[in-house]
Amino acid sequence: MLEMEGGSLADIVRVDIHLTDLHAIQDMDSVYAEYFEPGRYPARTCTESPNLCGGSSIEITVMAKRANH
Repeated sequence: MLEMEGGSLADIVRVDIHLTDLHAIQDMDSVYAEYFEPGRYPARTCTESPNLCGGSSIEITVMAKRANH
C-alpha cells in the first residue's frame, strides 16, 4: 500500500503490533529488524491481545509520512 502511494518502508514513523502471546516478541523482533535500518526504527508499541481478528497470531498497523504533492 505504501508503494501504491509513492512511499516506502523508510516513510514509516509508527508501528503498532499486537501479539496473541507476548512471549513471541523476540521472534517478532528478529523479523522486524529485517525491514528497517539499524538505529532508524520507527516508534513502536507492542501489546498482547489474545483475540485477534481471523485467528491470526499477530496484527500490525503502520503510520507513515506522506510525500508532499
